[in-house]
Amino acid sequence: MSADQLVLQFMGLADALSRRYRAPGCEAEDLRQVARLGLVKAAKRYRESGNHGFMAFAVPTINGELKRHLRDHSWVAQQIQQNGPPTSYEDRGHHVILAVEDPAYERVEQALTLKAALKDSSEEDRRLLHLRFVLELSQGQIAQEFGVSQMQISRSLKRVLDRLRRRLTEPAKN
Repeated sequence: MSADQLVLQFMGLADALSRRYRAPGCEAEDLRQVARLGLVKAAKRYRESGNHGFMAFAVPTINGELKRHLRDHSWVAQQIQQNGPPTSYEDRGHHVILAVEDPAYERVEQALTLKAALKDSSEEDRRLLHLRFVLELSQGQIAQEFGVSQMQISRSLKRVLDRLRRRLTEPAKN
């Protein structure tokens, strides 16, 4: 898929990530444009041969662009409250406001990243992960469900988790 096609396909992702951040002095439209710029940069650098989905590659790039923009542009003049009136210029409050992240979006980002990492996993692997980490069944209970030994479940979990760990931690290959 070409970089242009990736940008068009994932424009909504960039817009959604831009809504995660807000800070006085930074307009929502500016953040949206910064996120889209990050999307374009990710699309230009992405190589499919890296065995990572584009979404897993693009999200950190877009978030990095947004955080960089906020770091560089969100410091605005809004005086911190003081108990009494300032007596000199030096006594005046400092003018600092930090960017705020909405924690609910962190879960969305994690879900999208995990979805991308699991995109070509078998139904059996997905079911195994669901039983273990969502339903919190023991390996012995899962073994009964699958009709295999607990040792086979242990090995399968190790294989699946190792593959996910590699996909989530290794940088994409260019």
